[in-house]
Amino acid sequence: GTFTVTTGNIIQSRDSVGRLCTITGATWGNQGRTFNPATPDYISIADSAAFSISIVTVLAWIYPTGAAATRAIFTKHNAANTRSYALRWDATNKLIWSLQGSGGSGDISSLTSLTASAWQLVVATHDGAAAQNIYLNGVIDNTGTANIQTMDPAADKAPAIGILGLDLVNWAWAGK
Repeated sequence: GTFTVTTGNIIQSRDSVGRLCTITGATWGNQGRTFNPATPDYISIADSAAFSISIVTVLAWIYPTGAAATRAIFTKHNAANTRSYALRWDATNKLIWSLQGSGGSGDISSLTSLTASAWQLVVATHDGAAAQNIYLNGVIDNTGTANIQTMDPAADKAPAIGILGLDLVNWAWAGK
Protein backbone atom coordinates (compact mmCIF):
# COMPACT_ATOMS: atom_id res chain seq x y z
CA GLY A 1 0.00 0.00 0.00
CA THR A 2 0.94 3.64 -0.12
CA PHE A 3 1.28 5.97 2.82
CA THR A 4 1.22 9.66 3.60
CA VAL A 5 3.61 11.10 6.18
CA THR A 6 1.49 13.00 8.70
CA THR A 7 4.02 14.22 11.27
CA GLY A 8 7.53 13.02 12.12
CA ASN A 9 7.40 9.28 12.59
CA ILE A 10 3.64 8.87 11.95
CA ILE A 11 2.40 7.64 8.58
CA GLN A 12 -1.15 6.99 7.42
CA SER A 13 -2.30 4.40 4.91
CA ARG A 14 -3.95 5.79 1.79
CA ASP A 15 -6.63 3.13 1.69
CA SER A 16 -10.26 3.71 2.69
CA VAL A 17 -9.44 3.03 6.36
CA GLY A 18 -6.53 5.46 6.76
CA ARG A 19 -4.69 3.47 9.46
CA LEU A 20 -2.12 5.35 11.49
CA CYS A 21 1.27 3.66 11.83
CA THR A 22 4.10 4.70 14.14
CA ILE A 23 7.68 4.15 12.99
CA THR A 24 10.34 3.50 15.62
CA GLY A 25 13.79 3.57 14.04
CA ALA A 26 13.50 1.91 10.61
CA THR A 27 15.30 4.55 8.56
CA TRP A 28 14.48 5.38 4.94
CA GLY A 29 16.91 4.17 2.33
CA ASN A 30 16.80 4.15 -1.44
CA GLN A 31 14.84 0.86 -1.33
CA GLY A 32 12.43 1.31 1.57
CA ARG A 33 12.82 1.08 5.34
CA THR A 34 15.90 -0.54 6.88
CA PHE A 35 15.35 -2.35 10.20
CA ASN A 36 18.20 -2.71 12.70
CA PRO A 37 17.62 -5.68 15.06
CA ALA A 38 20.04 -4.27 17.66
CA THR A 39 17.90 -1.16 18.22
CA PRO A 40 15.26 -2.76 17.54
CA ASP A 41 13.36 -0.94 14.78
CA TYR A 42 9.70 -1.63 14.04
CA ILE A 43 6.41 -0.20 12.82
CA SER A 44 3.30 -0.44 15.01
CA ILE A 45 -0.14 -0.24 13.46
CA ALA A 46 -3.18 1.23 15.19
CA ASP A 47 -5.20 -1.74 16.44
CA SER A 48 -8.80 -2.35 15.46
CA ALA A 49 -11.35 -5.13 15.26
CA ALA A 50 -10.40 -5.50 11.58
CA PHE A 51 -7.32 -7.45 12.71
CA SER A 52 -9.42 -9.97 14.71
CA ILE A 53 -10.23 -12.24 11.80
CA SER A 54 -10.11 -15.84 10.70
CA ILE A 55 -9.61 -15.22 6.96
CA VAL A 56 -6.25 -13.52 6.58
CA THR A 57 -3.60 -12.72 3.99
CA VAL A 58 -0.24 -11.21 4.91
CA LEU A 59 1.87 -9.94 2.01
CA ALA A 60 5.30 -8.30 2.22
CA TRP A 61 8.30 -7.50 0.08
CA ILE A 62 11.30 -8.44 2.24
CA TYR A 63 15.07 -8.11 1.96
CA PRO A 64 16.53 -10.21 4.81
CA THR A 65 20.07 -9.40 5.94
CA GLY A 66 22.33 -10.81 8.62
CA ALA A 67 22.22 -14.29 10.04
CA ALA A 68 19.04 -16.34 9.86
CA ALA A 69 17.21 -16.17 13.18
CA THR A 70 13.63 -15.95 14.38
CA ARG A 71 12.69 -12.55 12.97
CA ALA A 72 9.18 -11.10 12.68
CA ILE A 73 7.80 -9.83 9.40
CA PHE A 74 4.25 -9.24 10.71
CA THR A 75 2.65 -10.25 14.03
CA LYS A 76 -0.70 -9.86 15.77
CA HIS A 77 -1.52 -11.60 19.04
CA ASN A 78 -3.24 -11.27 22.39
CA ALA A 79 -1.38 -10.83 25.69
CA ALA A 80 -1.47 -14.55 26.50
CA ASN A 81 -0.29 -15.39 22.94
CA THR A 82 -3.12 -17.93 22.68
CA ARG A 83 -4.80 -16.36 19.65
CA SER A 84 -2.48 -15.00 17.06
CA TYR A 85 -0.99 -14.97 13.61
CA ALA A 86 2.60 -14.31 12.70
CA LEU A 87 4.73 -14.42 9.57
CA ARG A 88 8.42 -14.78 10.37
CA TRP A 89 11.86 -15.84 9.13
CA ASP A 90 13.39 -18.53 11.34
CA ALA A 91 16.85 -19.81 12.21
CA THR A 92 16.65 -22.52 9.52
CA ASN A 93 16.34 -19.74 6.89
CA LYS A 94 12.71 -20.65 6.19
CA LEU A 95 9.52 -18.62 6.24
CA ILE A 96 7.12 -19.68 9.03
CA TRP A 97 3.37 -18.95 9.06
CA SER A 98 1.98 -19.49 12.59
CA LEU A 99 -1.69 -19.49 13.57
CA GLN A 100 -3.29 -19.98 16.97
CA GLY A 101 -7.00 -19.77 17.70
CA SER A 102 -9.96 -21.16 19.62
CA GLY A 103 -9.89 -24.43 17.65
CA GLY A 104 -6.16 -25.17 17.81
CA SER A 105 -2.97 -24.05 16.18
CA GLY A 106 -0.82 -24.72 13.18
CA ASP A 107 2.54 -23.73 11.77
CA ILE A 108 3.78 -24.32 8.28
CA SER A 109 7.25 -23.68 6.96
CA SER A 110 8.35 -22.77 3.47
CA LEU A 111 10.04 -25.61 1.62
CA THR A 112 12.37 -23.13 -0.05
CA SER A 113 14.98 -21.19 1.91
CA LEU A 114 14.87 -17.41 1.80
CA THR A 115 17.68 -15.71 -0.08
CA ALA A 116 19.73 -13.29 2.03
CA SER A 117 20.34 -9.81 0.61
CA ALA A 118 17.72 -10.19 -2.13
CA TRP A 119 14.18 -8.86 -2.54
CA GLN A 120 11.48 -11.53 -2.20
CA LEU A 121 7.70 -11.34 -2.28
CA VAL A 122 6.28 -13.41 0.59
CA VAL A 123 2.59 -14.16 1.12
CA ALA A 124 0.84 -16.23 3.79
CA THR A 125 -2.87 -17.05 3.77
CA HIS A 126 -5.54 -18.76 5.88
CA ASP A 127 -8.97 -19.40 4.36
CA GLY A 128 -10.97 -19.17 7.59
CA ALA A 129 -11.57 -22.92 7.72
CA ALA A 130 -8.40 -24.99 7.67
CA ALA A 131 -6.24 -24.29 4.60
CA GLN A 132 -3.10 -22.24 5.01
CA ASN A 133 -0.54 -21.45 2.31
CA ILE A 134 2.88 -19.88 1.86
CA TYR A 135 3.86 -18.27 -1.45
CA LEU A 136 7.38 -17.15 -2.40
CA ASN A 137 7.79 -14.79 -5.34
CA GLY A 138 4.27 -15.49 -6.60
CA VAL A 139 4.55 -19.28 -6.52
CA ILE A 140 2.89 -21.52 -3.94
CA ASP A 141 5.68 -23.03 -1.84
CA ASN A 142 3.84 -25.03 0.83
CA THR A 143 0.35 -25.79 2.11
CA GLY A 144 -0.92 -26.98 5.45
CA THR A 145 -3.92 -27.01 7.73
CA ALA A 146 -4.79 -25.20 10.92
CA ASN A 147 -8.28 -26.05 12.17
CA ILE A 148 -8.95 -22.72 13.81
CA GLN A 149 -12.51 -21.51 14.28
CA THR A 150 -11.53 -18.02 15.43
CA MET A 151 -8.22 -16.18 15.43
CA ASP A 152 -9.34 -13.35 17.64
CA PRO A 153 -6.31 -11.57 19.07
CA ALA A 154 -8.61 -8.84 20.41
CA ALA A 155 -7.06 -5.50 21.20
CA ASP A 156 -4.37 -6.72 23.60
CA LYS A 157 -1.39 -6.06 21.34
CA ALA A 158 -1.15 -3.76 18.35
CA PRO A 159 -0.17 -5.39 15.05
CA ALA A 160 3.50 -4.88 14.31
CA ILE A 161 5.93 -5.03 11.43
CA GLY A 162 9.47 -6.10 12.31
CA ILE A 163 8.91 -7.18 15.92
CA LEU A 164 6.83 -9.65 17.96
CA GLY A 165 3.73 -7.64 18.88
CA LEU A 166 5.69 -4.76 20.40
CA ASP A 167 7.55 -7.13 22.72
CA LEU A 168 10.78 -5.25 22.19
CA VAL A 169 13.12 -8.14 22.87
CA ASN A 170 11.83 -10.83 20.57
CA TRP A 171 11.98 -11.46 16.85
CA ALA A 172 13.50 -8.13 15.73
CA TRP A 173 13.68 -7.99 11.91
CA ALA A 174 17.02 -7.55 10.13
CA GLY A 175 16.77 -6.11 6.66
CA LYS A 176 14.31 -4.11 4.61
